[in-house]
Amino acid sequence: MTQRNRGLVVGMLIALAAHLVAAGLVWSVFGRLPELVVSHWGPNGPDGFVAKGHTFWVLLGSLGFTVLFTLLVAAVTPRGEGATVAGLGAAMGVFLAVLLGGTTVLQSGTTSAGPLEFQSWWLLPAVTVAILTGIASSSLVGQAPPRPNATRIPPHSARLPEEDPRRTWNAIVASSPGFLLILLLPVPVFLIVAFAMQDWLLPLVFMVLVAIPLLGMWRWRIGVDADGLSVVGHLGWPRLHRGLHEIEEASVLERVEAMEYGGPGLRMTSQGARLALRSGPGLRLELSDGTDFIATVPGADTAARTLNTLIGEQRER
Repeated sequence: MTQRNRGLVVGMLIALAAHLVAAGLVWSVFGRLPELVVSHWGPNGPDGFVAKGHTFWVLLGSLGFTVLFTLLVAAVTPRGEGATVAGLGAAMGVFLAVLLGGTTVLQSGTTSAGPLEFQSWWLLPAVTVAILTGIASSSLVGQAPPRPNATRIPPHSARLPEEDPRRTWNAIVASSPGFLLILLLPVPVFLIVAFAMQDWLLPLVFMVLVAIPLLGMWRWRIGVDADGLSVVGHLGWPRLHRGLHEIEEASVLERVEAMEYGGPGLRMTSQGARLALRSGPGLRLELSDGTDFIATVPGADTAARTLNTLIGEQRER
């Protein structure tokens, strides 16, 4: 079983377990639920209802959505990367199960004429449990297995001149100013939501959850040394490392358009990771498992030559 498939199984099983627990809790209070259970709250209070017998169908639909979501994540993830699939799938399943099951159980003892009023802090346990479960699920799957050792480097690969003593390369890669506008886009959206709901806690929590990952991917440190290539986000995460032993060859792409990969930022695809912060020259690493890594960096030619030189020296010993 590939690491990706293992992550798929782990994510789905944890999501299934969470939904079964939610269904059990709903069943335990089923006799005390109102005949019409609130299924959705709007700015002015409850605006969607389902018959209490249909609450289990709602949970089944939630589980179906989670399965589809996890499959889509797996479809764009390399087969050797399973932790991401397990973490996102389990987190989504647990979040929906806790939210839907919890808000249903809380309606025990209420009536359809006097339905439960939504409190935004209810989302905090769902978000917290989902994040912790996602981290634990990723750890359960573990890191991707090491790629096979590359055995040689093509003799025609571009290298540093023999007299050049450099064996390291470093660069700071920042997104274009347009990416900062993307960072600011959630702010007015969440402010509008907060004003409409007259509730600031929920929009603030989600704004932080969206802003922190984006800030972490705004600026990156990229380095090449005897260990290979390392990529570190502005806040110390995400981190990527490609060792010399797994790189077949480094080369330069004359021009990479960020929008080819869905916009600025880090993207995981079935062909490998893509770090496209702005349009321009790209560094491409061909890896020993058939995938590759592409990053738009200044001085891509020097980075490629330095890597090829280090690889050649390592394998020609």
